[in-house]
Amino acid sequence: MEFLIPLYLRVNTYPHTLGEGIAGNPEGLSEEELHARAWEIVVPLFLESQWMDFSRYLDLSAGPRAASDIRAIVPASHEGRIDTLFVARGIRRWGTPSIDGKEIVLADGPEAGMEDLLDLAAVQILVHGGTVHILDPTALGEQGPVAAVSRY
Repeated sequence: MEFLIPLYLRVNTYPHTLGEGIAGNPEGLSEEELHARAWEIVVPLFLESQWMDFSRYLDLSAGPRAASDIRAIVPASHEGRIDTLFVARGIRRWGTPSIDGKEIVLADGPEAGMEDLLDLAAVQILVHGGTVHILDPTALGEQGPVAAVSRY
C-alpha cells in the first residue's frame, strides 16, 4: 500500500497535504492506533509552529504588539486584533467582561455569571481567524497564563 502515497501526492491538489503518510494497511488498525501513528507525523509540525510563533512573541514582547494581561487581551480578541494567543493548559482566569467587552472584572474563582476569560479569548481569536496555542504552564514562564501577539 505504500506505493499509493507517491501516486496520491502527484494527483492531489490540496496545498496542505504532508509529504508522508501512514505506512501499511489502515484497515487492521484501531482508531487509537491510527491516531497515534498520524500524531507521530504531525507533532513535529505543531511544535515547530508553536516555537516560531512564541519566538515572534518574545521578539515583540517589549513593544505594543505583545500582551500578557488578560484585561487587554479579551477586548482585543473581540475586536479581531489578536493574531496569536498562547494559553497555559489547565489554568483558568475567571471574570466578567462588560457588555461592550472593553472592561474586565477579574475574580479569584468561578462565581455565578462569570466566564473563563482564557477560553473566551481563545474562542474569539479562532472566530477571527487567529491561532491559539495551548502550552504547558511552565513554557510561558514569567509571561503568566496567557500571552498574545496582536495583528497591528
